[in-house]
Amino acid sequence: MKKKLNYILIIIFVLTLLMRLFFALSHPEFSGDESYLHLRIISHIKQSGFPMTYDPLSYGGRTFLYPQLFHYLMLPFSLIPILLKIILAISASTIVLITYVISKEITGKKGVSLITALLSAFIPIEIQTNVNKLSVYSIILPLILLMFYFLMKIEKKRYLLYFMIISFILPLLHPISFLIVFSFLFYMIISATESIELTKLKKEAMIFSALLITLLNFLMFKKGLIRDGFSIVKSNISSTLIEASQIEFNIIQYLYLLGIIPLILGIIGIYIGIFKKKNENIILLSSSLLSIITLMILNVLEIGAGALLLSPFLIIISSLTLDRLSEYIKITKFHKLRKYFITILVLMVLLFSVIPSVITAVTSSRQSQEIEDLEWLSQNVNENTTIVSIPEQGNLITGITNCKNVVDSNYILAPDLEERLNDVFYIYNTWSESKALQLLEKYDVDYILFTKKAKQKYGINKLTYTENEKCFKQERETLYKVKC
Repeated sequence: MKKKLNYILIIIFVLTLLMRLFFALSHPEFSGDESYLHLRIISHIKQSGFPMTYDPLSYGGRTFLYPQLFHYLMLPFSLIPILLKIILAISASTIVLITYVISKEITGKKGVSLITALLSAFIPIEIQTNVNKLSVYSIILPLILLMFYFLMKIEKKRYLLYFMIISFILPLLHPISFLIVFSFLFYMIISATESIELTKLKKEAMIFSALLITLLNFLMFKKGLIRDGFSIVKSNISSTLIEASQIEFNIIQYLYLLGIIPLILGIIGIYIGIFKKKNENIILLSSSLLSIITLMILNVLEIGAGALLLSPFLIIISSLTLDRLSEYIKITKFHKLRKYFITILVLMVLLFSVIPSVITAVTSSRQSQEIEDLEWLSQNVNENTTIVSIPEQGNLITGITNCKNVVDSNYILAPDLEERLNDVFYIYNTWSESKALQLLEKYDVDYILFTKKAKQKYGINKLTYTENEKCFKQERETLYKVKC
């Protein structure tokens, strides 16, 4: 029976990997704006051997501040592009295995842990973020989960060593490592309020890890901290951008991407684990959820990234709910129907997790029209060209065309950030041709990228002033040339 369950776990992992590879290898290029930022950094390191510290294309030229261990790790695989997609797919797929071992640590049940692993294989928002994308989250998510698993087993020396290694690596990958510091803080506070005594080794390990992460982040971002203070922790998100992100937030959409089943089962699991059983591992994982939600409320963490980080923790915590439900069925008159219950549960996972994940993978991995248009533009303009777009597509411009953008989504140390965001807003929303031309001339803009995403962001269907053919020409479906 044990071997059979192990085989099922392997099958889930392999199917997950094959699904990711199918969508990733169906397209020659990566999709997503962030992918092209990472590709440019890798290319810079490949040519110079040094991290990128100045970007001549972003915001027309600016100081560049970003952890670049991820890019050094990806560099050997980038020599053969297909290997880059394969290694990222493998890394993201390990979430299934890590979720399984953590769930087994919590419940001690292989069957329940397998169902949890199946849920973790199909998280729509994780699929949207990582499939066919050069995303640092493909590595960060497994590492964060492993870190919590090692903390659960910290009393064994080898796990203490692994825990410390990840504490050192995470800050060098992404500033999201600050999440760990907040998680440990909430964990110690909740444990104290619930009268749960943490071992001396666990306390010391968490304090050392939190100090190490804080120190490394300070050393990497000290230049930004000196210039902008605490606002750098918020990724320099201006009030304009925060308001825009709140307008775009759609709770139904994020519930769909997060997954209804993990959300419901996870909330029940939190209640059982904290108030009924006082399960130390559930309190640890719940502390992470609390820190993520707190950072989202404070606008330190963007809603999409927050939902992405919430999902695996909710799924793991849901294993406790499934375990209690299974035990309850055993002692009731419905125990003979236990097999039917498992069948219904698997069907629900198929309906609410697998199908949405596949649909998300199809839509998010598909090559968009703007990529084709920018590839055309790269062959027809010189490198001194400047192209304006919404911030979420600025890296597409620099990555594909090697031309300058006006804004992009890397806000740390960005020059005149709020002014530029406001100007871009008016470029897309104004009906006044003179106002548009004034702003376009201000940044020496040669082309306007007007995509479906831009239309959705600003709630517009067309750029009214581009009807003047003396000053504007539609070169491609998403590209307008500025002639005046």
